[in-house]
Amino acid sequence: MKVEGASAVAEAPESPTPSIKPRPMTKDEKDEAFLASIGKKQELNRTFGLWSMISLVVTLQASWEALCVVFQVALIEGGPVSLVYGYIVASLGTLATACSLGEIASMWPTSGGQYHWVAELSPKRYRAFLSCISGWISVSGWQALSASTAFAVSTQIQTLVFAGNNNYTSPRWQGTLIYWAVLWVAATVNVFLIKFLPLLESGVAVAHMSLFIAFIAVLCAMGERNSSTFVWTEFVNNSGWNNDGVSWCIGLLSSAFIFIGYDGAAHMAEELHDAARAVPRAMVASIVINGVMGFVWLLILLYFMGPFESIVGSAYALPYVQVFVNATGTTGGGIAMASLVTSISALATVPMLASASRTTWAFARDGGLPRSQFFAHVNSSFQLPIRAIFLSVGLQMLLGLINLGSTTAFNAFLSLATVALYVSYLLPIILIVRLRFIGKDGMKLAYGPFRLGRYGLPLNLISIGYTIWTAVFMLFPDFQPVTAENMNYACVILGGIIVLFLAWWMVRGKKTFTGPLTAIE
Repeated sequence: MKVEGASAVAEAPESPTPSIKPRPMTKDEKDEAFLASIGKKQELNRTFGLWSMISLVVTLQASWEALCVVFQVALIEGGPVSLVYGYIVASLGTLATACSLGEIASMWPTSGGQYHWVAELSPKRYRAFLSCISGWISVSGWQALSASTAFAVSTQIQTLVFAGNNNYTSPRWQGTLIYWAVLWVAATVNVFLIKFLPLLESGVAVAHMSLFIAFIAVLCAMGERNSSTFVWTEFVNNSGWNNDGVSWCIGLLSSAFIFIGYDGAAHMAEELHDAARAVPRAMVASIVINGVMGFVWLLILLYFMGPFESIVGSAYALPYVQVFVNATGTTGGGIAMASLVTSISALATVPMLASASRTTWAFARDGGLPRSQFFAHVNSSFQLPIRAIFLSVGLQMLLGLINLGSTTAFNAFLSLATVALYVSYLLPIILIVRLRFIGKDGMKLAYGPFRLGRYGLPLNLISIGYTIWTAVFMLFPDFQPVTAENMNYACVILGGIIVLFLAWWMVRGKKTFTGPLTAIE
């Protein structure tokens, strides 16, 4: 019996071992896994959600506030017709470009942005060179964009001082010092208050939208109304260009400028939860939100700015102050409204510097800059690329020296930022169009969660046409005849950057820069 019992026990089937299902990865773990696939580790804190990132990009662009600062250029280069129809063209072209880049960002959500996407999409033979020059252009564009915002704040402050004291002469050296001070304030916030940046940007976004409604109410209630004929059909060419078409195209800068910077969401990707979904959504949402707000504000400005001659002939360096003075009927009222615009503009310098520094840090991390290892360092206490932040401030301070020799330094910043960033947008879009037809190394592209589907190719082609056309005219001088003071120095600066890149590439870059590790390697 014992033997039989033993046999029975031995022959009894074993109870099955319960299977343990692996725990699903969290969104942050998926983000970190992607970074690991391209040879990166998570070094920065992921503190942003979708709403706070949309807020960051919306306030970074500050559409209607930026329009206040730059609209006088288009008033001279075509008048209301240039502003209204140029804005429509710019908003549609930018939306197509944002959708195109959003699809790419969804595949590879990394702070490197454009230069990394170029590396992913390029033929292996040309990957290093194309990625590196894309990185140099992208970094340059972001430094110029951040500089232009700080310089605009400096000009706004000097204009407000002049409005309060007409004896003030707005010396350039003082403007440069104010500009430098604005940069350092932005750097201080970026370093010491970085934990509160998502909350700060959400609050600024609310202020951005609330002031928009309040200012519309003031202008509609108190402003002198211009005719619809003036708003929709008036063409003015006081630029000196004999060809009205050229003048209109140059005037497009005012509208094109207020839309650039939406790729800031991509450069903040490593500080964002669920980056593959949130980055493209933030990019596209910012264009839609700011596009609608900007167009409404533009029409309000044109309808209620008062007599055209009082604006283009205004003594104020930034004539939007004259718009507010005309509407309120008092200098004090105009200064009060303009001060609020300046406040939002000043707050926009913070996310501008954040995005510019992350672009620079990511490129240094991949060895794309001189002294890359030094500037790629992340401070362990703050979990921030503090050296890249200070490098960005230093480069932008140097750009500010242009103001000492040129009255159109701000326009040079605008043009350089627009051209450089548009070129950086153009390269990955051209490359993805190529791969839509031939695939990547014989394989189909692995799209992310944000996919354009059948609309992808048409939107890509619209983006390519728009960016090439816009970038070319951004290099033209604003006025004729051209002098040393009104020269558009963007072409000189961009040319210098390319020469520096080529020199560095020949001496060192081609030996040390192999491009970022791509996701399929």
